[in-house]
Amino acid sequence: MRIAMTLLTLCLAPLPLRATEFFNLSPESHLSGPEEEAKDTEGRVVLVADFGFRCPRCRACLPKLAEFAKSLAKDKRFLMLGAHMQDRNEEAVKAMLRETGAEGLPTYQFLHAEGAPTSQMLPFAYVIDHTGEFVWSGDPGQETDALKEAVRAAIKRVPERILGSLIPGTEVLYNKEMTKRLVAGKNIDRALKTLRARAQQDTPQGREAAALAELCELWAEERTAAIDADLEEYPSRALAAMKELNATMPSVTGRYKDTYRTLMRDKSVAALASIRQAAAKLDALTDAKRKAASARSLTQRLKNLSLDNADAADVKALLEGYLE
Repeated sequence: MRIAMTLLTLCLAPLPLRATEFFNLSPESHLSGPEEEAKDTEGRVVLVADFGFRCPRCRACLPKLAEFAKSLAKDKRFLMLGAHMQDRNEEAVKAMLRETGAEGLPTYQFLHAEGAPTSQMLPFAYVIDHTGEFVWSGDPGQETDALKEAVRAAIKRVPERILGSLIPGTEVLYNKEMTKRLVAGKNIDRALKTLRARAQQDTPQGREAAALAELCELWAEERTAAIDADLEEYPSRALAAMKELNATMPSVTGRYKDTYRTLMRDKSVAALASIRQAAAKLDALTDAKRKAASARSLTQRLKNLSLDNADAADVKALLEGYLE
């Protein structure tokens, strides 16, 4: 791998990797509301609210926080978590949240982010941006407006999430039109040609263009490596990847021409690859019921094939992930 160019890519197109670790964000510490996982915080703005069920001031400010969280409920860039910081009493916590209109708040006992600011007083809150930086902390009851302003400002800085993006989470400053062009499944050869031409210029736009082109090339390298690794045991996965690679970067798929034809002639492999492609589109569905229904339909298609091999088992496991 081209180390120098990779370093340039990392410098010019940083990904929003969360630098903080959440302690007690686990099923064992869960008290109320939906259960979240560490991966659910990645690349998002997270508001953590510390409170206690014996704290009158906490009870007074929770309705405001709940209302604010509900106003942003449809914004996938934001997540609010409750941290109960007094003696564990699940029923008392649930009752308090219900009475204050915050029953939907994912709440955990002694939840804490590594390196987070602390306070001896309750209530207390802090905001973490999509890169893992702590951008605000204070009393959410007395500083409600400042908290809201900090959250909204942090949300605006989160790069748009585009399903299938070849540059996920990358902050693009000088080649903004490329964010919606560099997507798996779309032919990006012309976009790459444009980026490489811009990369000839020693300007901020040119250096960023070079980094974006490198990210796309690394994606293609990873896809080809995955195809080579899957051909023997998971041919349908390799075939689905070939189709995606061919649709995205036709200029690099010549080496698989004969292999592609061979796999397409195998009806079982082609059928499994079709199911894999359909499953990949489930991530675009925001309605949980519709997503589950589509996954069940694909599962039935798989059963109808009556296949008993590692490839089919892998597709089954993939679909089960959408049914949990």
